Formats: sequence, C-alpha cells, structure tokens
Amino acid sequence: MRLRSTRFGTAVAVAVAAAMSAAFAPTGASVPVLMTDNIELVGAFPEASVVAVTFDPLKPVMYATSLSGFTTWDVTDPTLPKALGKVPFPHFSNENVKLGVRPDGTRFVMAGFDLVGYSPDAGATNTRGTNRFVVIDVTNPAAPKVAATVNTTTRTHTMGCANTACTHAYTAGSGGKFDIYDMADIKAPRLVRTYENPLLLGNATFAGGTGHDWDVDRAGVAWWVGSGGIVGFDVTDPENPAVLNSSDFRGQSNQFNKYIAHNSQRPDAELFTSRAKEDVDAYARTGNPNAGVEPRSNVDVDGVRDGEVLFVTEEDLSATGRCSSTRGGLQAWHVQELEADRYQATNPTFDRKKGGTIAPIGKWTTEAAEVNDPWTKGNVAAFCSAHYFDVHHTGIVAQAWYMQGLRIIDGRDPTQLTQ
Repeated sequence: MRLRSTRFGTAVAVAVAAAMSAAFAPTGASVPVLMTDNIELVGAFPEASVVAVTFDPLKPVMYATSLSGFTTWDVTDPTLPKALGKVPFPHFSNENVKLGVRPDGTRFVMAGFDLVGYSPDAGATNTRGTNRFVVIDVTNPAAPKVAATVNTTTRTHTMGCANTACTHAYTAGSGGKFDIYDMADIKAPRLVRTYENPLLLGNATFAGGTGHDWDVDRAGVAWWVGSGGIVGFDVTDPENPAVLNSSDFRGQSNQFNKYIAHNSQRPDAELFTSRAKEDVDAYARTGNPNAGVEPRSNVDVDGVRDGEVLFVTEEDLSATGRCSSTRGGLQAWHVQELEADRYQATNPTFDRKKGGTIAPIGKWTTEAAEVNDPWTKGNVAAFCSAHYFDVHHTGIVAQAWYMQGLRIIDGRDPTQLTQ
C-alpha cells in the first residue's frame, strides 16, 4: 500500500505545533524541551490558548480559533506567523475549524460552542452553552467578520462540511442525531433536517451517544467519528447522507473506544475501489464488545490496498494518571468496502452490535505506556491521550498529544505503526 495524498499546510502544521510548545513561556524565558534530534523547535507561536487551526488550500493563510476568539494568520513564513485580523468571542471550545471555499471567492469558517461561548452579534442572548455555532466571513482575511450565529438542536463541539464549498454543514451531533444545515446563504444558515441513526449512539462512557468530528476525504466520503465508533457516509446528496460502512463491534469496545473516537483521515481515498463482496475479509463477530483486544494479526501491509486505511485518534480523558497501551492512541482501521446497498442488505436496522466490516489493523501509543520505560514506568500524572493529527503525502503522521508532546509516526505500514 502507498500513502501519497497530500494536504496544503502539513509542513506548516508541524512547524506551528512544534512552536506552540513554547507558547506559554514568558518572553526571554529558557524553556527546557525534551525532543529527538530530528525535530527542531523554531520559535513560539504569538498567541496563547489556540485550540484549532485550518489552512487555506490556495494561499498561505491560517485560520485559528482560541479561547478568546478567532484570528487569521499570514503563514508565508511558517516559522513566523503574522496576525491579519481578529474577531473576539470568548468560548470553550471549538476543536476543529472548517473552511468553505466558494467558486466566487467567498470564504467562511465555522466555530462551534461546546460548554459556553459569547457571540458578539447575538444581543442580550449572546451567552450560551453547547448547541451553537458561529459563521465567520473570511473572504477578506484581513477583515474577518461574524456572518451568523446559529442555535442548533444537537451538540456543536465541532462542525463539519459536506464538501469543499461547504454547501451544507453538519453538527458533531448527540443522542444518535446530527443537524444538517443548508449553507447557501452564510448569513442565514437553514436547518434542513435532523438526521438520526442508531450507529451514532454511545459506548460505555457516553451511553446517550455523542459525535466528535467530521472529515471529508478526497473521494468525497464523509467520515463521522464519536462514541458510536466510525461511520462513513455518501454525501453526494448532502441533505440525505447514506451509510456506506461502519466500524465492527470494536468501534464501541473498551479496547478501542473507551472514551471517544476523536478524528480521522483516509489518505489516498481517491485511489480506492471497493472489493468484491466475496473478497472482503470480514472479521469474525463474537457479539462481545470487549473481545478482540488486539488489532487483526492476519493482515500485513501487502494485503492492504490504496485508500483502505483510515487513521483514527482515540481520545481518552479517563486515562489521567496512568498511560495504557489500549487507550488514548493512534489507530489504523481497514476499509475494504464502501457500498450503501451492500451495507443496507447486511445490516438493515443499523445494529451497532453487528456493525460493519471496518476493522482495526494497527495502533500506537507513546513509550509512557510501557511499564519498563525508564522515564515513566507506565505512571504519568497527566492526560496520557492522543489528539488531532495530519497525514503527510509520504505516509508520515504528525500527531499532537495532550501532555506527551508532538509525535511523528511512520504510517506507511499501518499494521506496524512506529515512531
């Protein structure tokens, strides 16, 4: 299998992530940094409390949300970002900035509220908890402005776009549901419907179900991840998404999703072709959600075709105080088929226990999970969990961790992920 897909700004993201490790240090302070000799700290990011960023695909502009609001950045020199414009709106917290790029040049981003937030255009009702997102017009990156504030019926920890132009937007969702918005007029997003599916319900930690993130790959497949595991949707008709496949029973298991499936990317998606039904290596399903602690051992890199790997972070905030080899890491899942009719025929009721045929084939956690590691001996009084990542066209994954720093993972063999 070859991993060749590329995303504008991956190198920038690595540089910024490295720089942000010094973001909270006083000016002129000496910051001790533990790192391998193939990574260089190039400087400190000029704004603290940045939570999420995305990059413009056509020009060197980065869009970032922080606890204090939204800022556009000129990243022509990725080691020295320069602020272009800002919209202040304190909120906690939007974790994934989604950008819409229209043929007429219009650009906008969406920022979701999770626990609490302040919308500068919402008058007396400006303070609100979850179930709200803000649309920011960034057509002129030097003068970003709030285009709309929208109250939703489901959770908005993050927002998702159905396509590059973001003609439609999806909430992260909750309770087995997510909202679908028509974004034709960014000043007045229109609720089309609230989609509901049992596959989106919860695991042992989030029994009621909560979504976390959307990613649309280069083949146009929209990937939802959350407490229900992994679901791939055909969004050719963005108002009527159709399930193409989902994770098998381990998508809700303690070993692979004790807390929440956090985010995903599928490199080389445009090279993917579904296997014939008889060629799909369906993993035996025991019906026991705690079975199958390890990824599949009968798959090697030669058995994985282009576009068949979905990388997923499992976030695990319950791992505080002790790292674990089965919790809070990077995972590789094997996608062998994406066929709505086939899925509907085999799982017509969207039974979560039955699930689909997407199965784990690799995982990686930091050395802090090793009991014999001389630094930690498996005990770390910290958040020992992975967070967002990006995949370089060479197959290298740059992944941020809560308190385990930035990790560069070789994902070219998804069955043997290595640092």
